[in-house]
Amino acid sequence: MAHMAQVTTIVSVVFDIGLRTTWQRLPSDDLSHPEWVMIQINNSKIQVYDGATLYSAVSSNAITFTFEPKTVNGLTTWTIVRWNEIASSV
Repeated sequence: MAHMAQVTTIVSVVFDIGLRTTWQRLPSDDLSHPEWVMIQINNSKIQVYDGATLYSAVSSNAITFTFEPKTVNGLTTWTIVRWNEIASSV
């Protein structure tokens, strides 16, 4: 992610995290934040188009996102507070 943010020629990025039924919801692993929720994605696909070339990568490695809930006026929104990022050459 950090490297993509530095590339000025990227036109689009598509990140496919599969069907919701394939995600695994886990409790927080941070004792200081029991309200957090972790979502494990077992298969994902990313496509990056830089204007000249389309790069595509499919991963069967699990990616785990950690979310923090915020409720305002009865509406809950979720913010990503951390995720595991696996370095890869695309």
